[in-house]
Amino acid sequence: MTEREEEPQEYGITIFGYGNYVKTMVIPQLGSKIPVRCVHEIDPWQIGRRRNEHWSWDTSPYLRSNEDPDVVVVASFHHTHAGIAVAAMKRGARAVIIEKPVVTTSTDLEILFETIAEYKTPVFAAFQRRYSPFNDCLVADLGVRPGDPVSSFTIAYEVPLPPQHWYRWPNSGSRIISNGCHWIDHFLYLNSFSPVRQLEADHLGDSSIVIRMSLENGATLLLSLTHAGSPRLGVREHCEFRANGVTVTVTDSKHYISESACGVIRR
Repeated sequence: MTEREEEPQEYGITIFGYGNYVKTMVIPQLGSKIPVRCVHEIDPWQIGRRRNEHWSWDTSPYLRSNEDPDVVVVASFHHTHAGIAVAAMKRGARAVIIEKPVVTTSTDLEILFETIAEYKTPVFAAFQRRYSPFNDCLVADLGVRPGDPVSSFTIAYEVPLPPQHWYRWPNSGSRIISNGCHWIDHFLYLNSFSPVRQLEADHLGDSSIVIRMSLENGATLLLSLTHAGSPRLGVREHCEFRANGVTVTVTDSKHYISESACGVIRR
């Protein structure tokens, strides 16, 4: 009998949405000590015919009536995130992990906060840029302490989506909610979530959105989102972070260089 089979039946992860986040970020990191109990995927084409014999698969968009979850990963359609998370907490889930965006409406956010306060369930927002290995280098090279202002100037290229793609559904929210939230969250994270002082967003034609944000600690964000350009390499980004006379440039989440007036600090 394998170690995985010896795990108690009630222990493990229940997943909603078998998309890229789950396939590339969640399941590969679990290892044998955190078994997958069930995958809920509304699209049967995503499930396919080849299924792991240790997992339960179904097309139910919500928890089944007889299902008691342990740890729940919510990576389903954006507008369903809050409802699934709330239901999981009410069913006694030990923890909930929500892929971006956490919610799509202010009403959902209020309900989520109320449920967290009532059930005391740990809820984790899966914004992966918070966990980038570059963050430690960035903070050290900029010479900032928690709460010090770190300004960000970012150009992000998003792959064009088919006309009927679910990211385009009205209930999925805007492109800012669906994708722009990654860079906004990273900016807020680097600034210890200083309160927002000013926020503006402008559409520049059909393909570009420019977001301007300033925080109480003096940091500023200028974010340009566009899907006009070459899709050859998928999503692209050019991010500059500035503080104390130092500029850190991160390109495509894999190239890092920091420099001051005296020269290159780290590459």
